[in-house]
Amino acid sequence: MKLLIIAATISLAFLSTGVSAQDVGAYPGYFRFNVLQGQSDTQATTLSAKDDLPFEITEIVSPSPWIRVTHRKWDSTDNTSAGVLGKPRYRLEVTLDGTKAPIGPIAEKLRIRTTSTAQPELMIAVSGAVRPAYRVEPKAIAFGEVAFHDTAATRMISLRSNDLQNPQGFVVQKAESSLPTIVSAKLDKTDKAGEWYVTLQVLRGAPPGPFDGVIRIHTNSRYPAVVEVPIKGVVRSAQ
Repeated sequence: MKLLIIAATISLAFLSTGVSAQDVGAYPGYFRFNVLQGQSDTQATTLSAKDDLPFEITEIVSPSPWIRVTHRKWDSTDNTSAGVLGKPRYRLEVTLDGTKAPIGPIAEKLRIRTTSTAQPELMIAVSGAVRPAYRVEPKAIAFGEVAFHDTAATRMISLRSNDLQNPQGFVVQKAESSLPTIVSAKLDKTDKAGEWYVTLQVLRGAPPGPFDGVIRIHTNSRYPAVVEVPIKGVVRSAQ
């Protein structure tokens, strides 16, 4: 019985101090992006107040130059189902610029300052990822010690578009070897849209000894337009 009285007293204490949900809230309360490098995406949220008192946005601080934010007050042309009806509201639009953002995970927060005395500052999470425009596998090739007729003297580099909406838009234009007298590079396309491969071959007559170079692959993408795959190995002397 004493425990129940204590619990009730604690609940009343919280109510009397006004501890509650945020006075200014965002609906939805986060942004999550999943974009390819070179692409951009814009998402929106609504800021509204719990009470009838008006509030203003005084400042929005973006954590990165590639996260751009615009805001405006709601008007009669907006969808009134968002946020809280009849309350002061703002529409925020956040654009993630994939032409400038680095590849990798996103874990940032927008800082929004308002004139609300109950809640002068609000943080909104911005998460997700920026993915490469295309994949290159492997990133480097070590032939080891080989002769031209060895199985290990033939290797393959694959390139695949990460654009699930338009994979056929990715085109590999040519492949070049920095060591044309030692390793050749032949470009081919698979039956799948957006998939290409480059076949490397240690050449007959390649001079014996170590070699170290790159395969330069040119694409129609700007991110990047040219990718280099390091190659190295040793051409075994003829027995």
